[in-house]
Amino acid sequence: MIFSRANVREANVILNCLSTYSRWSGQCINLAKSTVFFSKNCRLASRASINGVLHLAPILARAKYLGIPLFMNRKKKDTSIELKDRFFAKISRWKARLLSQVARTTLLKLVANAIPTYIMSLFLLPKSLCSNINAGLRKFWWGFPQDKKHNLSFLSWENICKPKVLGGLGIRSMEFLNNSLLARLGWKMTINQPLFGLKPSGARLLKNREVVSKGACISITNGVNVGIWDSAWIPLQPSFKPKPNPNLVELPDFRVADLISSEERSWNKHLLQDLFDSASVQCILSIHLPQNSSFDKWIWASSSARLFSVKSAHELSFSSGGRLSPYLQKLGMPFGV
Repeated sequence: MIFSRANVREANVILNCLSTYSRWSGQCINLAKSTVFFSKNCRLASRASINGVLHLAPILARAKYLGIPLFMNRKKKDTSIELKDRFFAKISRWKARLLSQVARTTLLKLVANAIPTYIMSLFLLPKSLCSNINAGLRKFWWGFPQDKKHNLSFLSWENICKPKVLGGLGIRSMEFLNNSLLARLGWKMTINQPLFGLKPSGARLLKNREVVSKGACISITNGVNVGIWDSAWIPLQPSFKPKPNPNLVELPDFRVADLISSEERSWNKHLLQDLFDSASVQCILSIHLPQNSSFDKWIWASSSARLFSVKSAHELSFSSGGRLSPYLQKLGMPFGV
């Protein structure tokens, strides 16, 4: 896929690049299978002149790239139906009655959950589609026929789909999996922006901002741009934010840098005790400060490696109390650079 401005000069540049590639690699470009797309703002005269250079057919409305439709309406109805049909065509070939419960669980976790992963990484799928896929997974796991509507289950599907650390089997519910995969996109936007808050744009990212905010924390090195009350900067705190001292009358507008002794590169313990409660003070003192002051950065506090993973985001989607994953709550290990 090649992007360019809509003018004849850049169209010629594209042809020269493709010609150079063909000479170097020995491969020929099949222009019969290539298409061109113009934005709505491109004038008809410009389109005609560019087509006179490229000699490419216009792209079809239902064209796909890497299996994903290039053009989608707001309802995503056609894509949903196609994904649903592809999913059920896959599991309909499995003979649930001939497989043990362990074999069914393995098939669902390794094969069925992987079918919609790519499109879920890019789009927020309708809840109706996620519910239909979950129903197909549930019937297969229990060994029920797919065409039977009412079945007796001895355990709710929500409990089965919980992560193993929360007592489930680790089969991923489609809606939670969709949120976790989109949270990865929101996380990539978060770590590439200044430390002024989590502000991803777009409906698909705004709906998953809660997942990102549950695991995103600032690793303190200088703390110049990090507020002590409104920023998430204490990994061991359930909310990543400190609690004020009960005797504090007014919350001062301090930065984290004001809590650090610049000469010794250590925390000002007396100031911490005046501002925060005892639990917050202990969590702050456990944060290691590097000797060389550099820029603060985002870390994923819900992972031992402090790196984002879909697995940890999926666990956060299920956890209701606190922001730390059960793994971190059990370890209680300090984080810092």
